[in-house]
Formats: sequence, structure tokens, C-alpha cells
Amino acid sequence: MAQITLKDIAKALNLSPSTVSRAMRDHPAISKKTRKIVKDYAEAHKYKPNRLALQLRTNKRRININQTDWHYSCVLIRTTQLV
Repeated sequence: MAQITLKDIAKALNLSPSTVSRAMRDHPAISKKTRKIVKDYAEAHKYKPNRLALQLRTNKRRININQTDWHYSCVLIRTTQLV
């Protein structure tokens, strides 16, 4: 079975994905009742946040480079900096 996503939760609860995202982050614009419903559903279905999506949202990226890929990684990093 595939991992459940925010979009899956939103569809199941008839909410928008942004509402679900805000509810999961305790945004004050979302009612406590809705937050509880979303979090209870997420917990019951073993929701785990997508780490890559979180890194993109927070603009924090971690690059792991091993010795054999050093040259390629340097070229790749330099190329992305130029874009």
C-alpha cells in the first residue's frame, strides 16, 4: 500500500490540500475542530510528511556527496547555481 499524502487526506475529508496542510501545521486560520479531524485521520492512516517537500518548502536542502561522485557533484552544483 502506498504512503498516504496530504492530497489523499484532503480528498477523503472533502477539504482542500492547503486546508489540510495548514491544519497539520496548526495554522490559526483553521478551526480547532478541523485541525483535530485532520490530525486524527492522518494518525489513523499513518501519515508521514514528505521530507523532500518539506525541504523545498523551507528552502533547506541537504546534499550528500561521496568521494566517487565528487567531480560530477561539483559540476552539478555549479550548474544549478548558474540557473
